[in-house]
Amino acid sequence: MMRTSPTRLSRSPCPRRRAGRCSRGVRMRFRRPQWASRRQRLGSLEFESARVPTPGTDRTWRVTAASVPGTSHVDSGRGCDDAFAYMVAPDGHGVVIAVADGAGSRSGTSALGSFAACRAVVAEASALLVAAGSEASAEPVLRRCFATARAAVESYAGQHGLQVRDLATTLAVAVLTPESSVVAQVGDGIVVCEVDAQAESLVPEEKGEYANETVFLTASDALEEHLRVRFLEKPIARFALSTDGLRYKILRLQDGGVPFDPFFDAIWQAVAEGSLSPAALSEWLAALDDQTGDDKTLVAGTLVDGPFADSTLPAALASPVPPVPPSSSVAPLPPAPPLHAMPAPASESAP
Repeated sequence: MMRTSPTRLSRSPCPRRRAGRCSRGVRMRFRRPQWASRRQRLGSLEFESARVPTPGTDRTWRVTAASVPGTSHVDSGRGCDDAFAYMVAPDGHGVVIAVADGAGSRSGTSALGSFAACRAVVAEASALLVAAGSEASAEPVLRRCFATARAAVESYAGQHGLQVRDLATTLAVAVLTPESSVVAQVGDGIVVCEVDAQAESLVPEEKGEYANETVFLTASDALEEHLRVRFLEKPIARFALSTDGLRYKILRLQDGGVPFDPFFDAIWQAVAEGSLSPAALSEWLAALDDQTGDDKTLVAGTLVDGPFADSTLPAALASPVPPVPPSSSVAPLPPAPPLHAMPAPASESAP
């Protein structure tokens, strides 16, 4: 992501191109869901995936995710500054998702910030899933989670003699349960959920004087002035979280940034049919002409009906630990703990 300051984003506007074609000639044919179909093609790619294992339930979460570096990062030899993490509850009835976008102006160290922020969120998954059941508890606990994520970024920066702005990152979080849902973000991430059978962009970024600016989690006023939270007293069965590198492909910007329905219908269908593995999603994202040169991240999930099936897809997944630049004195992040080992939500109400 191209950044001009540690807390603000600025980029040159990119002209829209015809949606549906990428730089490598992959043509995407978007169709409405054909739930009777057993296989799905997204462009010229055909995928294989499997259901998140949730024994003993008739309705289970199926989730896939991937991050890839943008073309501008690849051309300049930089890595991916995006990060993601998600965790499906052990009972299969809830899911916590985090997506973060490190500042491109701090490429090489901001990736550490985005990874640390996402890891801090999923570490709070148990409390988040309990709190999401009530509007009274959802926002306070989610705000505490964002504060914890920022503290994790600040702590890592301090341990290694870095400025907090070196680890600048956005952060978007969604917590979905059978009864209700809550989403929140600081920055310009994209959170789309199907609400009342309609794809809706939740907590969109509020644009200020300059349309291409954004605020990072590490900004001094991020939590007080720029954290946007929305509670929905209803279940959500399909979701997608993305960084802004995909905005020209998945939003109708000329209509105010509403979701581009054919994209989400195709993605959700592919996930529901078990035809979009993380590896295949990575391949497709890498081939997609995003028109920005920015990193691209997508986490998509849907509830599916039917009996439990064996799965090769874990109930939790996170983007890999980012490498530390050779010229940096920063020590590598320790390996992330296995996400599947996280405890189930407590039965009592969250504080």
